Amino acid sequence: MTTALLDAPLTLPDAREVLKFENSYSRLPAIIDLTLRLEWKDWVTLLGEEWTCCDNIAQFTDALVEDTPFADLIENPSWGRWMMDEAEREAFAGLPDTVTIWRGCYTFNKWGLSWSLDRERAAAFPFLHRYTREGEQALLVKATVAREEVIALKLDRNEAELIVHRPKHVSTSHL
Repeated sequence: MTTALLDAPLTLPDAREVLKFENSYSRLPAIIDLTLRLEWKDWVTLLGEEWTCCDNIAQFTDALVEDTPFADLIENPSWGRWMMDEAEREAFAGLPDTVTIWRGCYTFNKWGLSWSLDRERAAAFPFLHRYTREGEQALLVKATVAREEVIALKLDRNEAELIVHRPKHVSTSHL
């Protein structure tokens, strides 16, 4: 394939096709690689559709924040509505003005982008096989965030996941 074809603009359906054979660890880098090939809204929509299928968001947070339209979503969280489907937008509208959120993690990824509305669900994450870190202390972080600062709510996988950049820290406990 020629370089010109590799750099050609894509439609959202084309981009979905590109991702068809990506796994949960190669998917996010592939989405980042598509940044310049998609219209802004299509890229954000694609990221929203694929977010919960990515198991290495912490590893690529810097690239998301520095090299993609995700930086626009941090500055203008309301634009993150493009990341949500209709049911997620409806559930988001029903959130209180200030939301308590939880993150099960380790020290190295304490300030990740994925948080849960469900304390027990968050507490389970550090013990899932794909996230376990031998020899490191699992943590549970409690934070609050204004609903208007939330980028998106994702409801698939029963995680009640909020995508948030740097919420207000309340407490950290050992799990």
